[in-house]
Amino acid sequence: MPATTQTTQQSQTEPRRKDVQKTFWTDSNGDTKLDALAALHDCSQGALVRTLVDDAFTDQFDDLDPTHIEQGRVSVEDLQALANNEITVDDLDVESDPDTSIAEYEPDSYYLTVTPDDLAEPGPELDWETLRDAVKNPEDGGYWNDDLEIHESRVSEDTLKASHRPAARILTGLARSRAYENGVVPRETIDDLVDTYCLHLTNRVADAEQERGEEHIRETYTSLVTDQLYENPSPTADSYYCSKDALRTRLQTELDTAQSVAERADTIIRLRRLEPD
Repeated sequence: MPATTQTTQQSQTEPRRKDVQKTFWTDSNGDTKLDALAALHDCSQGALVRTLVDDAFTDQFDDLDPTHIEQGRVSVEDLQALANNEITVDDLDVESDPDTSIAEYEPDSYYLTVTPDDLAEPGPELDWETLRDAVKNPEDGGYWNDDLEIHESRVSEDTLKASHRPAARILTGLARSRAYENGVVPRETIDDLVDTYCLHLTNRVADAEQERGEEHIRETYTSLVTDQLYENPSPTADSYYCSKDALRTRLQTELDTAQSVAERADTIIRLRRLEPD
């Protein structure tokens, strides 16, 4: 839909909205509840949380413009009074600054609304800190496991920093998102990801050493990524499995095939023994 004059005027007089990433940690019960509610509403956990926040805000503060809070014109006391129906939005003096800004209020915890489902879906680019926290181990509040995927739209080509562990895990998540249906990632995909997302890490290398620096980056990060994956056992394949489960499925298929061939061979041998000389 083309922009209207009214929309343009509003963008000139009102603060431009920006995407903000938030994270929250929960236990397995909380995660199950989120999954159930997200399934009920046919949306991701992140979309569910955003909807719940919008509904709760409207329920507590009626038609209060969040811009007044963002610009420090509404205090914590004002919000409490609104929630308790002691005042209405019309009673607020949003032309003057309150004594206690909501921006100065620090809650006991903070929430990050980027979930594994959100990471795997197309969306706005995420900053380094959000991605780094997302790929931490679960005991440290992260989501890292064999199934975590990161869609390429979530990572800018110059987002990664020279911190081996989180950078390698982010690259691995990107690789998983490009895997085939059988969970296999070709080596060339990994090479392409390293070239796309890591070569900027050589920007401190002198021009004369640039080629050597890039080769070092390729070797280092390719090795770090493949260490997170599971090498294809086929001697003719230059690829990796995303998870142990995918590799087990492949090995079980190979075993079943070998057993079937062995049984057929045994049957053929017995038939030949029964043939007349």
